[in-house]
Order: sequence, then C-alpha cells, then structure tokens
Amino acid sequence: TMHCSKKWKNETKQKVSPLPSGFKDEYGIAVMMYTNHRLYLDFNKAVRRNGMSLEYYKNNFWYKAFHFYLTRALQLLPKVKRTMQLFRGSKKKFYHRGMGLMRFGHFGSTSQNSVSEMFGTSTFYTINTSLRVDIQNFSFYEYQREVLSPVNEVFNITPGKEGVHFILNSRKTLACFNCAYKGSDLRRPFLTNPLSLQTKCSYFFSSFNRIY
Repeated sequence: TMHCSKKWKNETKQKVSPLPSGFKDEYGIAVMMYTNHRLYLDFNKAVRRNGMSLEYYKNNFWYKAFHFYLTRALQLLPKVKRTMQLFRGSKKKFYHRGMGLMRFGHFGSTSQNSVSEMFGTSTFYTINTSLRVDIQNFSFYEYQREVLSPVNEVFNITPGKEGVHFILNSRKTLACFNCAYKGSDLRRPFLTNPLSLQTKCSYFFSSFNRIY
C-alpha cells in the first residue's frame, strides 16, 4: 500500500491527469493496487462470495473500503468511447451451455492484445464492449494494455471455436443493492449505467445472488 501511495503521488497521478471532478487519491491508488497480481486474485474471490448474506458481508468481507474506492474509480473515469474488442484468458476451463446472458461476478481485467494468453488458454474470451475503462497508465504492467470492467456488466455469450473460446457482447449493467445496512428502503435491483448511479448505500453487494 505504501509503495502504491508513493508511486501514485510521485509518478502515476501526473501521468493520468487531468482527472475527473471528485476523483480522490484513494481511487487512483485502488486502481493501481488492483493491477498488482498479488492482490486481485484474493480480492476477486472475496467479491464473488460477498453477496451470500448480509451477515457474511459484515463479518467476512475484508475489502469494504477497497471495493468502494475501486467502484468509484470506475464510475468516475471516462469509459471507452467506442466498442472495443478485448481478450481474457483463464487457466481454468469453464463450460457454458449454449447461448444466453452471463457476467463474471467480479471486476474483470482484460487486455487489448493477445498478451492475455499468458494468463491461460483453457478458456478464452473475446469481449466486445463500450463500458470498460482503460487503466493502462494506472497499471504496474503497462505492456498488458489493461482494461477494467465493473462487477455488474452483463454479456450475451455465444460459442466460438474449439469449445474453449467464447464471444461476449456487452448488453447492459445490472447491480443488486441492499441498503438495509444503512437503513434505507431501497431493496430492488437496478439496471443502470455505472456513471449515472445514485444511491445512499455505502457498500455494494457484487453477487448475482440477492440477499433479501
């Protein structure tokens, strides 16, 4: 954390300026920390589990502040203004039944080039989207040309070639919020653009599983 904070202050902040209004240093540091491979695996695993129940979230999700900072960064940073073709590789083999809707259920890191194959070829996604944020200049590994997507992006999936390649076309964003933790009456899913999201909730549940 101290290394990221120092690098942000002395180097990265100047590189990515001008920043959007309201963009805090904590948001930029969170994006930088996410690109550190030692963190994002554990963080995304926790994000996938965090919607199991309100009690699980309160007692077992240790990334509340980091999750909030990263979410705010993606809401405030400019989205890619064109549909991009991105790539994502995985060492794990995933099976998808035909065509339909899907989402990853965690923050999605993709690449603008085939360097993503270094992360695995057991399952490979080609992703067409205009909702993602180019974080190349925030990253510790700029050569990866990294692009980051929010948890709530929903895709239409179609099979590609050889049974391990899938094509994802961005359709919408879906976020399920439960504001009981803050005493609000908002208890419904929102279909929304991340930039226009308005809610009094302090914390976000990232799982598709509703907890109410």
